[in-house]
Amino acid sequence: MVAVPELQAPVIDRTDLTGLFDFELVFDPGPRGGSTLGDDDALTAAPAPPLRVAIEEQLGLRLRRESGPVRVLVVEHVEPPTPN
Repeated sequence: MVAVPELQAPVIDRTDLTGLFDFELVFDPGPRGGSTLGDDDALTAAPAPPLRVAIEEQLGLRLRRESGPVRVLVVEHVEPPTPN
């Protein structure tokens, strides 16, 4: 499971793909990100798709929203360390 802030949900890999992959994914990070293009480039460049669309179009993978159990860690109490 991987946390992906842009999707606002954890992502669970169910592809059964193994090995390492090297790819470049071009997407619009939305309101949290800013354009890395200069002013002139931003006017002529084609807009990048949102992350969900980019994953499907560029990688051929589909993201589905599902509900189910999620692992969580609950810390009920914390104390400062004591000297040895």
